[in-house]
Amino acid sequence: MEHERPLLRWLDVGLPRLINFLNHTDGRDKALKVIQYSGKLLVATMSRLDPSLRERLVKMIAGLSLTRAVLRLAHFVLLLPEARDWLLGRLRVADEEAGALQPYNAFASILNDILDDILTLAKLGLLDKARLSAVDRAASRLWLSCCLIDLYVAWRGLRCAPPGAVDTRLVVAKFSGDLVCSALE
Repeated sequence: MEHERPLLRWLDVGLPRLINFLNHTDGRDKALKVIQYSGKLLVATMSRLDPSLRERLVKMIAGLSLTRAVLRLAHFVLLLPEARDWLLGRLRVADEEAGALQPYNAFASILNDILDDILTLAKLGLLDKARLSAVDRAASRLWLSCCLIDLYVAWRGLRCAPPGAVDTRLVVAKFSGDLVCSALE
């Protein structure tokens, strides 16, 4: 179809440029995440924490949360090539059991990122927060489903990985940490 060619051309040329730009913020997000989650763990586990220090930590955590959300605005664009490849049948999975969840995960991640962008814009005062409770619930549920799928896929990979394959264990640790820190909220 003729009307699809400009979009496909943009996906092949413009999208990689946008992805390159957005990838530069990913490292900053990860560094801030470590600081934010360390603060959450301190607040959650230190019952004798000085009240003024606790209050400052809570403010720091909230500030880092908003900063990270702003850094992740339009993150869904990074996921578009994978979704395109699923739609075009370019992606195949070696592990059929875990792989059956991957197309859902790709599209749920995109939708979750878009909902997170809407919530971030509301936190910045650009949208009315009062009307977004359903968006918040949907984003949380999508995020949790994607984390659980990522954990399952990583666990399946860990079972099949040769001894000493640290990278899969790190993925499991990362997603487990995300779930624990989210439970602390």
